[in-house]
Amino acid sequence: MSNKKISNAYFAVAFINFLASLLLLFAKGNLAKVASMIFFISFMVYIGLAIKKRRT
Repeated sequence: MSNKKISNAYFAVAFINFLASLLLLFAKGNLAKVASMIFFISFMVYIGLAIKKRRT
């Protein structure tokens, strides 16, 4: 698999993570807020990986 395809897969996963974090952000409860932050951090990690793969 080429780096561009891997990069696109990372971007897709990052987008899904971002949507999940937004949905959980508006949910009630402290556990939902913690899960939202975890999803948002993993979103940032996947964006970083996608940019790194695209450059190499």
